[in-house]
Amino acid sequence: MKKLFLYIFFTCSFILAFAQNGNGYERAVVDFMEATNAKQTTISGLESMYQSMNLQVNNMHRMCEEIVEAMWPNMVKGYSTIMREYYTLNELNAIISFYKTPAGKKFAKYNPAVMQKAMEFCMSSDMINLIQPIILKYTN
Repeated sequence: MKKLFLYIFFTCSFILAFAQNGNGYERAVVDFMEATNAKQTTISGLESMYQSMNLQVNNMHRMCEEIVEAMWPNMVKGYSTIMREYYTLNELNAIISFYKTPAGKKFAKYNPAVMQKAMEFCMSSDMINLIQPIILKYTN
């Protein structure tokens, strides 16, 4: 009976510890997503994508906000699963700490614009002329 009690106690303790660790990690992912302005970045990305598709809607920004709000719980779970493959909780907390610094806040604020401009640069005619012969080499 004592062994059964100890087995149940340790099993419950393990499950509880694992559950708390999982919740702690998910909370850290939410903190990371907030620190990196993930919601706004996703909204902006959707707006750009839908505008490039010439999607005609009454209120593009509001529609994208609603889409992101609907996706958000799944995004948190998905990001948690993905990030857990690469970062420990301690590493994730260190990354979050960076994003809370003035440099990290600036990076989070301007990185979407930098990435957009970098994409535009990569799609410029000079770059396309540069890579087109390489692509043709592999498509013939």
